[in-house]
Amino acid sequence: MTIPNKKTKTVGLNYFSFSGSIKKKDFQYSKNGKPFCTITLSVPAKNEKFSNTFRLKAFGELAESIDKDVTDGSTWAFNGYVSNSSYVDAKGEKKWSTDFIINGFEVATTEE
Repeated sequence: MTIPNKKTKTVGLNYFSFSGSIKKKDFQYSKNGKPFCTITLSVPAKNEKFSNTFRLKAFGELAESIDKDVTDGSTWAFNGYVSNSSYVDAKGEKKWSTDFIINGFEVATTEE
């Protein structure tokens, strides 16, 4: 099942597609009541001796769907785009972050 986010379109080379195991899922509502979800995804490296870990984000109805369907330890495929953002930390210093914004997801299947 693929659940696309119809409000956001991925254009050009700014695109990711990851498949891996859910290590952590955190669903919340923002201060203004909008749903969002952060996923920690473990993606096996090519040589499978280690894995890469990515933090992915989803917003709105897509975040609610992920919260309902995705469980820790399960294997899913996600696609979306990369976005840079900034924030001010507790010391008042500006910090930058690279975010993986989810457009869609589906159950990951393995080839045997």
